[in-house]
Amino acid sequence: PFMAPHLARRLVAAGHHGTVMTTIEGALQARLERKARRAMVGLQQAANLSILVVDASTGAVRAHIGSGDFFNNRNGGQIDLTRALRSPGSTLKPLVYGMAIEDSLLDPRSVMVDAPLRVSGYAPANFSLGYLGEVTAAKALQYSLNQPAVQVLEWVGAKRLIARLRHVGVPAILPKVAEEPGLAVILGGVGTTLEGLASLYTAFATDGRARPLHVIAGQEPAPSVRLLDPGPAWEIRRILRQSPRDELPSLPLSWKTGTSYGYRDAWAVGILDETVIAVWVGRPDGTPSPGHFGRNTAAPILFDVAAMLPKSGRLSEPSPPHGWLPMTQRPLPAARAYFPPRPIGENDSKPKIQIVSPVNGAQVAVSQEASITLKAFGGQRPLTWLVNGTPIAAPKHRRETIWHSEGPGFASITVIDADGNVTRSSIELVIKQ
Repeated sequence: PFMAPHLARRLVAAGHHGTVMTTIEGALQARLERKARRAMVGLQQAANLSILVVDASTGAVRAHIGSGDFFNNRNGGQIDLTRALRSPGSTLKPLVYGMAIEDSLLDPRSVMVDAPLRVSGYAPANFSLGYLGEVTAAKALQYSLNQPAVQVLEWVGAKRLIARLRHVGVPAILPKVAEEPGLAVILGGVGTTLEGLASLYTAFATDGRARPLHVIAGQEPAPSVRLLDPGPAWEIRRILRQSPRDELPSLPLSWKTGTSYGYRDAWAVGILDETVIAVWVGRPDGTPSPGHFGRNTAAPILFDVAAMLPKSGRLSEPSPPHGWLPMTQRPLPAARAYFPPRPIGENDSKPKIQIVSPVNGAQVAVSQEASITLKAFGGQRPLTWLVNGTPIAAPKHRRETIWHSEGPGFASITVIDADGNVTRSSIELVIKQ
């Protein structure tokens, strides 16, 4: 009669009365509430936790733990911590890498430099305070290295990251002192919620579309919203499946941890089959918990919850989306063999290579099918051309090629030179009158 109290109180406040049928699975909820109370014993005084288990295909909440103990007033037990605005630490890194793959800037095999570099005046250290040197992009994400993530965000753009989060309904609140997002957002310099992260990770668990969470059974859920294309979303889930861990090696769990500045928030988010599990641990008043971080505090809870879920129909790895050839099975383009940061201190705001035809934003009149000349200026040859993320046949040592369009619509044209420099042009094809 007092199960999921935070959620029950929320429903009453929203105007629901009498008997309300929810998406919560009673047996799972009861087990997680017992698990949460046990987990509280190992936390520091005044620390608390929250857990969500979500059906990624629908956004239905299967279990909701707003705090470890509703009746514990010393640690804010009656606060619904699934909705608390907190710093997400490194949990947004998978989205930035996914956006870079979607933009054809990055391959899981691309070599990145993890070293003390200054990127646009920002020089973060790794959590371990050490550096690994040259690593692949996949390893950089699996080990949650800060320098490579900042380099990727500089190319993707902090404003684009925040816009993408808000587009799918995930809270992305900047500090009041920040007029616009900077590179620190990838390391937790933005506020979001456990509910927001759970919704975000449903996109990696399915087809790249984020599902808004809902708790009323039989209610038509809000429509999903495109976060990433299906292929890049699948690639990120595959990379996270290989994240290093000693616990539960038999579970096909894709997972990511995060720790905010000052050890204030410890996070762990995982995907198992079509289920997203999200865990937060910290002090509700925002004071630090030194020595407690995502890996050693939130991840063990994540693994325990994952082990509780039913095992029927479990796959070692989901199949790639229809028409998507895994990137590790394709030849690695020379232009994507390395991912260097942009030059610093040379006022080099423009890429070294430019698309001169067709120019960005152009409207190109075509017949139903047409051959369009793509031409670049500058850059180190050979060049690699892509249209809408798909490579096209092109003479490697020439600066122009022909693209055969299939009719009207929008097209994104990308060219990558041998040094890894990239530029893009977006055009609209219209039928000749």
